[in-house]
Amino acid sequence: MPITTVISLHQTLIYEHHDFFIASQRPAASPVVRSQAEKHQMPGRMWRYGIHSCLELLLERLLATPFMQDHILGFIYFSYSMVTLLLEQVPNFKGTWFECLGDLARYRMAVEDTDVTVRDIWAEVSRYWYNQYLYQRSEPGRIQHHLGVLSRSDTLQRFFYYSKALLSVDPFANARKSMIHLFNPILRAPADRHTLITSFVAAHGVLFLRMPSEQFDARSNFFLVNLRQGASRLGREAQQGIFITCCNIAAIFQYGDENGAFATDFAGDPSTSTADAYVNAKQWASTTAPIDLNIDLALHLPAVRNLRTCTAPQEVQVQTFAPQPTLRVGRVDGG
Repeated sequence: MPITTVISLHQTLIYEHHDFFIASQRPAASPVVRSQAEKHQMPGRMWRYGIHSCLELLLERLLATPFMQDHILGFIYFSYSMVTLLLEQVPNFKGTWFECLGDLARYRMAVEDTDVTVRDIWAEVSRYWYNQYLYQRSEPGRIQHHLGVLSRSDTLQRFFYYSKALLSVDPFANARKSMIHLFNPILRAPADRHTLITSFVAAHGVLFLRMPSEQFDARSNFFLVNLRQGASRLGREAQQGIFITCCNIAAIFQYGDENGAFATDFAGDPSTSTADAYVNAKQWASTTAPIDLNIDLALHLPAVRNLRTCTAPQEVQVQTFAPQPTLRVGRVDGG
């Protein structure tokens, strides 16, 4: 079947879905009619059968026939305009429309192989729609993972979003594979080539992959040395400090491991002894205290607290390691 015929059939299917949504969601429709779209998951079906399947077919053909790109771009623009129209006309399913628009923008970014500026523009468009989705519903880790994929050029931001994908109310399990793909090249790189950020991610990689504790000590110490030297250079208005803090919290919760200490406690299942983890946490708390005072709250906690799982179920002990009972907020230079 000619590819133009395939595209035409999928466009017709999208038109049919559009007409169905308009008819079933009009104010005069009965409650039974209005419920049909949600009952039969029609927004998802339109994406799956009307848009996604055609895009995947076109991308497969693109590998063999480069001229296929014009067809792909045409179909992406058509689908994008139709979903935007549905967002305006059928706002009841705006969460699905937000995700569809984010996915379409990501496809547009992926097929752009010549103009870096165009890729960056569509990446921002995709990020915008995914964030609109999260404003409506923050539970799905799937969307956090999508944001991580869009952050491919920013190692720390990717790690941040993958961690959130695993710790979301609705975790996205495939984020574990993405984590491994992120960690492997960093862990293989020589230690002397690591930056502040890559040394931080490498230390987490050792924890995530359950490598020997000696490697964690070496990687974390290397990060702390870099932190003392480079904390003042953390950019984007201390956003990197926020990412680092959130990733450390993800480590406390063992990156969403269902068999982790906190997960089993919340499930009412007593965990085994965590003495080693407790000692490591105390060591980290004491070593971060003397760091340069120009480090923001996200990095420097004069009063560091550790949550340690106890042997009794449903019980958590809080201990303070640092001598001062207060947290320093802001910067000593007035920033």
